[in-house]
Amino acid sequence: MLPIFSVVTVCTILATQMPSKALSSTATLGRKFFQFFQALEEGDVIYTTKASYRQGRSRVDCVKYTKISSDETKLRLCMQSAINNKGLQPYPMKITYRQERKCDVVSESWSGGKYTLTILYVGDMCVVYRVREKTALTPGKEACGIWRK
Repeated sequence: MLPIFSVVTVCTILATQMPSKALSSTATLGRKFFQFFQALEEGDVIYTTKASYRQGRSRVDCVKYTKISSDETKLRLCMQSAINNKGLQPYPMKITYRQERKCDVVSESWSGGKYTLTILYVGDMCVVYRVREKTALTPGKEACGIWRK
């Protein structure tokens, strides 16, 4: 089995070779991030399927996000841990994402803190991101993750 960082790296490399027809080719990654969520209906679900960092004392294996609302610069999701997250309580938590001044950067804020996500790829089915304030499971690597429809 490949280490999680290798999976994220391979996915990122492959993702850059698959252009998304549904998203504007001239949009920045930050804008594509919000377009990705605007294309979803309220109540639609995405999942964190891979992440190379911990959330509290648990590895992030599968977290469910339900869309509450979105526009061009703001997104509201309801997050709930799903499976293999014994350290996270199974209660819903609202998270807000906002566009930052830098084109590919989005801020994530919730009761657990505020984090900065650098969007690495946005496609028809997934978003690949890096979290600046998290520590990667593999020393010397970056904390990354994949959200998937």
